[in-house]
Amino acid sequence: VRAGANFVISGAAFARRGHTVLYQGAGGRGSELFTIQPDGKGARQLTRDGRAKRSPAWSPDGTALAYSANVDGDGNFGLLVRDVGSGVTRTLGVPVGDPGPEHPSWAPDGTRIALAATIDPIASYN
Repeated sequence: VRAGANFVISGAAFARRGHTVLYQGAGGRGSELFTIQPDGKGARQLTRDGRAKRSPAWSPDGTALAYSANVDGDGNFGLLVRDVGSGVTRTLGVPVGDPGPEHPSWAPDGTRIALAATIDPIASYN
């Protein structure tokens, strides 16, 4: 992938069969999710909202993505799941502050998602 001097690529992950790479690209305004074939062909931008995104992960069957994203523009992050074919995206759970949910990992059967989350112990008692 050729990118400009201010474009940073991170969070790359192969789909289960290795035919597509998912990655997070950031530059200028927010960060977006992209896919590309391992040979560098077929680049496709999946998101275009300019909000911060982190930790994209493929579902086991390669039909969906889970990722953390700033869902309201005010620094509250949520776990989002996007159907790759239709582009339909839904937020799971209640959005929390930054960094919010991170590093989603799908169960082998694709029915559940485990994740890491940073919890502010002081805020939890208020």
